[in-house]
Amino acid sequence: MKKRATIKDISDSLNLSISTVSRILNGKGEFSEATRSSVLQVAKMLDYRANSLAVSLRKNVPNKVVGVILPQVNHYFFSSILNGIMTSSHNQGYMVMIGESLDRSDLEKDLINNFSDHFVAGIILAPSQDKRSAENIVKMENEGIPNVVIDRTYQRINGSFVKHDDFKGAFNAVMHLLNQGYEKIGLIKGPDRCTISQTRFEGYKKAFEEKGIKINSDLIESANHTDKEEGYFLFKKMYEKNKPGAIFTITDMLASGVFTYAHEQNINIPKDLGVIGYSNSQLGQALQPKLTTVNQNGQEMGEVALSYLLEQINEPTLKRQLTFDSELIIRESCLSS
Repeated sequence: MKKRATIKDISDSLNLSISTVSRILNGKGEFSEATRSSVLQVAKMLDYRANSLAVSLRKNVPNKVVGVILPQVNHYFFSSILNGIMTSSHNQGYMVMIGESLDRSDLEKDLINNFSDHFVAGIILAPSQDKRSAENIVKMENEGIPNVVIDRTYQRINGSFVKHDDFKGAFNAVMHLLNQGYEKIGLIKGPDRCTISQTRFEGYKKAFEEKGIKINSDLIESANHTDKEEGYFLFKKMYEKNKPGAIFTITDMLASGVFTYAHEQNINIPKDLGVIGYSNSQLGQALQPKLTTVNQNGQEMGEVALSYLLEQINEPTLKRQLTFDSELIIRESCLSS
């Protein structure tokens, strides 16, 4: 592997001091045109590029790099957020450092410290499900690190954020099922510690309240891992005991587990069972019948978060907040009116 050229390589080639080469490359000092031309020519020949991190450390100024911390990089919603950030940052001349917290606030804290040590210009954080993540957000605020919180927020946090209206998304989904005439509508939600899961649960309950229908707690299950396998087993447990007529799951992955069980048991979707998921992932269009779901605007959220962060980098006291409206994508997994 070819070694990256350094200032010392240039100085050795020309028998000049490192300080002379450095000053010429940085456009400083008075030197003959011949010396300046020689340094620039050798630098080009060696494909020399300045080490921006070293420059930042030396000058004690932020690098043109933003840090992004996500619970899971390979999760559809978070990967779409990252895609929006990456596209916008490239257009703005910024590089991106990516960290994965694995939904752990301790790893989140370590990543924030690591990014800060590398003089990132700011951080975009999608907090973990652990409520102690709020302490990490406060830490960034106290240390003057420009930051934007995306997806999950906390009441005591008053900085910049970009999020989705999870309450309205869940409310609209369940109201659609009720309006289609489905009865005994189940819910597979996330763990109680997750603020988004609780918010979507509130939307579920509000829809029943609007219709004057009492909620059946036997039709509510909590998933520790919002994946296909958990969706399968939790729905199987629910169906064997109570046979719901419809099910709302807080992720499309959970809904895919419902589909698997329904197909195994010859349960017709949408005639015998209506299904609505959440996130509008590519998976939803691959299922048969295609899945009705709530769109989360991941890429656009990422683009907006990056723009808010860059504004804050230039104007540290500026705080911007945006909640995206919910959109129900109606497909074939529940009867349409």
